[in-house]
Amino acid sequence: MADEMFVDQNEVEGTASGVWNRLLAGNRRFAEGKPVHPNRSVEARKALIDTHEPDAAVLSCSDARVSPDIIFDAGIGDLFTVRT
Repeated sequence: MADEMFVDQNEVEGTASGVWNRLLAGNRRFAEGKPVHPNRSVEARKALIDTHEPDAAVLSCSDARVSPDIIFDAGIGDLFTVRT
């Protein structure tokens, strides 16, 4: 019974560990050439019209070869990206 109540924080959406693990998994898919391009449907885009709540902020260079949403296989609105 105690095992049923245990929640692995690495799997919980919205926790720092959960977000980090999702970014790592997305980068792994990108590196293996198997991206799934999540959250890019018409419905996902419409859901972002009035609000968005990205799970992570990424500060990166403005190099066109390195787009954070591509290398982390993230969808529209998943990352708040600042490029300089």
